Amino acid sequence: MIVVGVDPGLAHLGWCVIDGPKSPSVLDCGHWKSSSKEPLHCRLRNLGALMKEIGENHQPDRLALEWGAFHVSARQSLLVGTAIGTVISSFPQDLPTVYLAPNQVKLAVTGYGKAPKDQVAFLLSQQLKMPKDLSNHVSDAAAIAFTGLHSDA
Repeated sequence: MIVVGVDPGLAHLGWCVIDGPKSPSVLDCGHWKSSSKEPLHCRLRNLGALMKEIGENHQPDRLALEWGAFHVSARQSLLVGTAIGTVISSFPQDLPTVYLAPNQVKLAVTGYGKAPKDQVAFLLSQQLKMPKDLSNHVSDAAAIAFTGLHSDA
């Protein structure tokens, strides 16, 4: 099963493609950035194009997204929600999708729903044989994809 995990955002977005669930391995991952100086519609189109390309290249069986993270402002929540909508609409309509709360992801990776990010990243690097020096966004996306392997869509 191939799962695309996404740590959504409009300024920074992490994504990771994992094949599993037995002996899970990372097929591809990355960190997408955009500038707030760029018009919103251009940022969304660029994000959509990247997600569509990932979908076409890897033909995933499931999409896993972090959902329900706390945001500082209503504006930030709106922008992240818009990014999530762009990601979802970039994949086929019938692609099973799971929405994961941050504590669900931490629980799946570490066994503790309030684990610090560095513990999640360390354990994930062990389980997926990933470098330990990835950006937080890529590491979070890998954790989301890993959890998505073991979640019902």
